[in-house]
Amino acid sequence: MKRTTTIMAKLLICGGMLLASATASAEYKKGDVVDLTPTLKGRVIEDQTPNKSAVSVEIYQNPDNKPTGDIQLKYVYTVNSVDFSVESLASNAFANNRDLTSITFNNAGITSIPSRAFYACTSLKKFDFTGIKYVSDQAFMDSGLTEAIMKDVWNIGNQAFAYCNSLTRIEIGEGCRIIGGMATGLCGELKEAILHYGLTEIGVNNFSFSLALNDFVLPYTVTSITKDLTANSAVKRVFILSPKFKDYCQPEEEGQKPVGLSLVDHSTLTDVYTLDELVDDVNNLLTYSERANGIKAKSVSEFVEVVPVMGEEGKFTIVKHDEDIHFVEVYKSNGTDRLYADNDGVFTTTDGKAQLVYTVDKINELRYQVEIDNGYPVSEEQVVKMYGDIFTGTWDDSDMTREEGLWVKKDVTVKSGEFLIKIFENAESTTPLYIKSVNADGEVTVGGDNAGATEGCNWKIQKGTYTFTFNPATYILNVTGEVDTTPDPEPVWEYTLHGNIENGTDWKDITLTETDGLWSAVVTDIAGGEFGIKSYDTANDKQGPWISALKGEADGPVEVVVGEEMKAATSDNVNWSIGEGSFTITYNPEEETLIVEKVESEEPLPDPEYVYVMCGKTTDDGEWENYPMDGNDGLWTLTLDEGFVEFYIKEYDKTVSMEETTEVIKSEGEVSIEEKGEYPASAEGTFNWVSILVKETTYIFDPESMKLTVDGSTGISSVEAAEGEAIYFNLKGERIAAPVKGVSIRVLDGKARKIMK
Repeated sequence: MKRTTTIMAKLLICGGMLLASATASAEYKKGDVVDLTPTLKGRVIEDQTPNKSAVSVEIYQNPDNKPTGDIQLKYVYTVNSVDFSVESLASNAFANNRDLTSITFNNAGITSIPSRAFYACTSLKKFDFTGIKYVSDQAFMDSGLTEAIMKDVWNIGNQAFAYCNSLTRIEIGEGCRIIGGMATGLCGELKEAILHYGLTEIGVNNFSFSLALNDFVLPYTVTSITKDLTANSAVKRVFILSPKFKDYCQPEEEGQKPVGLSLVDHSTLTDVYTLDELVDDVNNLLTYSERANGIKAKSVSEFVEVVPVMGEEGKFTIVKHDEDIHFVEVYKSNGTDRLYADNDGVFTTTDGKAQLVYTVDKINELRYQVEIDNGYPVSEEQVVKMYGDIFTGTWDDSDMTREEGLWVKKDVTVKSGEFLIKIFENAESTTPLYIKSVNADGEVTVGGDNAGATEGCNWKIQKGTYTFTFNPATYILNVTGEVDTTPDPEPVWEYTLHGNIENGTDWKDITLTETDGLWSAVVTDIAGGEFGIKSYDTANDKQGPWISALKGEADGPVEVVVGEEMKAATSDNVNWSIGEGSFTITYNPEEETLIVEKVESEEPLPDPEYVYVMCGKTTDDGEWENYPMDGNDGLWTLTLDEGFVEFYIKEYDKTVSMEETTEVIKSEGEVSIEEKGEYPASAEGTFNWVSILVKETTYIFDPESMKLTVDGSTGISSVEAAEGEAIYFNLKGERIAAPVKGVSIRVLDGKARKIMK
C-alpha cells in the first residue's frame, strides 16, 4: 500500500532548527506521493538512498486542482529541502484536462509519453516531441493537437492519436520502426502523413477515415502491414515503395480480399506509383477494387530515372522528369552514406546499388533502392535490330541504322502487332540483350519517348507509317509518324502444327489440313516432344497468336491425354508434350480445343521384289511383244535369235502386281544400237532404243548402275552404196537383188533395217 508522507512543522523546541533536522532524516520509499506544486504531484519511483542527491519521481496532475493554460515542467523540484527529479510522466498523467493548452519539459528527463498521458486534452494544440522516444497507447487520443512532428520517436503505440479531430499533420523520423494499430485512425482532418525511411511495421486501421489525406507514401523499409490501412479515407495519390508489399497483393485464402487492398480502394484515387518490379502485382491488386475507377499503376521512375553510364560499372546519372520534384539526394545502399556526383553529374557506387531520396510537391519524401545495371557498353561495334511481327506479319529481325549514336528506322510502314529491341555487342554476336517496354500494357506513345528496360513486356503498336529512334545508352525509344485508322479486313485463319515431335530435336512445321472447320494432321512413328499451333491471318498477311495448352497449375509442358478433348489457349499457356507413336492431331478453332487420337499401326508391307521385262518388236512391221528377262546376281538377261529393231524395259514389283509397271526404263536420247556395247538407261528416259543387230543378240540390264549391255551383230560387212540407193541382204548376210518373202535386211543411207515381206 502506498503511503503519503506529510512533513508537518512542529513549532516546538528549537523551532526551525528542529524541523530541518527532521526533514533531513526522513526517507522516501517507492510509491510515496509528494505535492511538487499545488497543481502537480510526484510519485516516487525508487527508494531514496543516502548516496543519491535527489529522489526520482514520475509527475502527474493534481486531480483536485488541475493545471490550466501553459505549464512548464522543471527537471528538479525542491520541497522542504529535498530535491525531487522528474524522470517520467505517469500513466494518465494529464488525462481529461480540457484546460491544458501547452506543456514544456524544460530539460526534464522525460523520453516516453505513457499510456493516456494526454487523453482527451482537447485544448492541447501543440506539443514539442523533441527527445521523445516512445509514445504509448492512447497517449494523445481525442486530444486537440493540430500536428505531431516526432523526428526522435522510435515507437508509436495503439490509438496514440486516434480521434484527434484537429490533427492535420503527422511526421515521424527515420528512427521510428513501429506504428501501432489505429494510431491515427479517425483523424478526419489529417492532410499530411509523412512516414520516413526506416519504418518497418504499420498496424491495423492506422489511417482509416482520414478524409482530408491526399497523398500516402508506404516507405521502402516497411515489411509488415495489416488490413484496412487507409480504409474509408479520401486518398488521391498512393506511392508504394516497399518491395515486401508484393506479399499483400494476393488474398491469403480463397474468398478473401488482399490485405493491401485498402491502400488503393478509394473512389477519390487518381494515381498509383510503385517500384518497377511491383507494377504488375499492384495492377492485379487494383482488379479487386470496385472504386479505383480502372486506374493502372505507374512506375516511380516516371518521377526520377536512374540512367547507367553504359560500359562503366557502378556509374550512373539521375534524370528528372517531373516538375513537382524539388530536390534529389543519393545515398549508398546502406542509406546513410551520401553519394556526390562529379562535374558531369555522374554518380559512382561500389556495390551496384543506390538509394534515391526526393520529394514530390515539397511534402512526400520518396526513398527507395535501385540496382545499377550497366548492360551492354555503347560502342562503335554495337548492332541494334527491331524484332517483331509488325514488318512481315511473322516474327523476324529488321535492321536499324546508326546515326550519331542513335539507331533509327525511318518512314517504315508497319502492321499492327508487337516488337522489341535487340542489342548485339557486335555484328558477329548471336546473343542479344532484349529491351522491352516498362509500361504494363506496352502501348507505344506515338509522338514521344517510350521507356525501355531489360525486364518488361513487348511494345504494341497500331498499323501506320513511323520513324523509330532508339538510344542504346538510355533505352529510350522515340516513335513519330501517322497511325493508319482504316479498318483491317476480317481475318481468315490458317493453322500449322509446329514442334519437335518428329525427331525430338528439330522444330519444324507440320501441315494441318482443313475439313469442315477442323484442322488435322496424321503423324506416324514420331519420336515425341513438344508442340503448339501457329495461326496465320491470310486476309491481313499476319501471324496470329501461338496456340497451346492452358497453363493452369503446370510449371512446364502439358502432356496430351489421348482420346480426350483438351482446352487450348492463346495466353497464360504452355506447350503440349506427346510421346512416341502414330497419332491424328486435330485442332478445333471454333471451340478452341485439341484432340489427339492414336493411329493403330498396320502390318508392314513386304519389301519390293523387282523383275524386268523387255518390250519390243523384231521387225519394222512386227508386233510389240513382252519378253521376260532372267535375273541372276542383280543382272537381268534376255537372248533372242533375232534382235529387236526397237524396244524398252518394263519394271514390275511382283509382291504387288505383275499387271502394272512400277517404272518404264528407256534411253534419255536417240540411240541406234549398231554394235555391241554398253548403253545408259533411265527411268526418266523418253526414247525407245533402236537396233540393227539382227542375228542372235543378248541383252543384259543392271538396275543398280542403270546400264544396258548388248552383245550381237548385223552379220553384214561394210557396205558401200550411193546416197538414196537401197541394197538388200538375206539373214545370212548375203547380198540379194531385191527383198524376198520373209525377212530381209535393207541398207539405206548407211542404216540397216530388218524388213518383212
